[in-house]
Amino acid sequence: MCSTHGPNIEGCAANGFIVNNEDVEGAVLCVGNLCTVWNVKKREDITLDSVALLDLITPPPDLLIIGCGRSSMRLPKAFTDGLSSKGISVEAIDTANAAATFNILNQEGRKVAGALLPVGL
Repeated sequence: MCSTHGPNIEGCAANGFIVNNEDVEGAVLCVGNLCTVWNVKKREDITLDSVALLDLITPPPDLLIIGCGRSSMRLPKAFTDGLSSKGISVEAIDTANAAATFNILNQEGRKVAGALLPVGL
């Protein structure tokens, strides 16, 4: 699920997303030119291990935008501190706004990642 311009999240649904004209069921993790299914089923599954893919990205993103479903949430301090120690800032907001923000920043060529839960959560 990628294009020469990177992933474009075209739609958010209760159970998934439309990314570059493809229906994707479940959560997604997008960074650079890559968008993959994210093995997170609920908010409580968001851990440093769940975003370990970011450790393989060079250079790492400056910002990780977490789409938390219908509404924003407070992330555990250990999670934000762990990413901050790698130079990655974190924003946790509702999925619709997270997808829109990711699209804008990614299209601008910014080093951004989006980890998005479906809006039905």
